Amino acid sequence: ATATVLAVRRMLAGRAVGDLVERSDDRALLDPAGALPAAHGRQHAARDRGPVELRAIIGRWRAAVDRALAVLPGDRGCLVRATALRRRLHEAGLHATVRVGVRRTAGAFDAHAWVEVDGEPVGEPLAHVASFVPLDGVTLR
Repeated sequence: ATATVLAVRRMLAGRAVGDLVERSDDRALLDPAGALPAAHGRQHAARDRGPVELRAIIGRWRAAVDRALAVLPGDRGCLVRATALRRRLHEAGLHATVRVGVRRTAGAFDAHAWVEVDGEPVGEPLAHVASFVPLDGVTLR
């Protein structure tokens, strides 16, 4: 997880967030299940696991990424966390998506990034995620 967090920080450094956005029409590069081609075989292996095992894998990687962010100096923001977690889950054979949402509270604009597996937020309080309006058709690579 530490290596993934560092790699994500390097990837994000100096890049505009817009360069990382994947629109629905970009998904033609993905297979019908939405997996990146390199993970195709691992995706099928992940589907063969039971829901308890999948939740355990997701929980372990979420905790590992959070521990790495806690001890490493530097950006600990939601974009770094979500991108690193998505990468780790993808390597474990799970189709995870980084979602981006926006909200306006007290006249201020706010955005948040989180990970979803099978449409469910990972490691995020539902009330927090529900306070953001997801940008439909937009995920991060």
